[in-house]
Amino acid sequence: MNFAFLSRDSGSIGPEMESQKEYYKGKVWKTNLYHPRYPVTMAAKIYYDSDADLSLLKDKNIVFVGFGNQGAAQAQNLRDSGISNDRILIANRDDSYAADAKSKGFHVEHDFSKAAVGADGK
Repeated sequence: MNFAFLSRDSGSIGPEMESQKEYYKGKVWKTNLYHPRYPVTMAAKIYYDSDADLSLLKDKNIVFVGFGNQGAAQAQNLRDSGISNDRILIANRDDSYAADAKSKGFHVEHDFSKAAVGADGK
């Protein structure tokens, strides 16, 4: 069961619920309702460094396709976690993202099929 609390300063809760706002001011109420604009959130599982076993990746060649926002963050996090730059390959076309990857010490392959052949995986 989920709980919500609306204070006097709760602000707008949406036009479809505005009539209920006065009734629920200052009350704790239980709900099983789902509203698409105001989904009920649940606690997320938080993982820590101790939850990961990096030994599974130590001898693997890992390829990231693209060095945009997500690929850059993941490659750098992996490197900062102890995986050698020699084991990380960035597959990226010849553009500013590839130059950024090279400037950060990563090996860059512009031929995506060659990069895929070099990856270790199942």
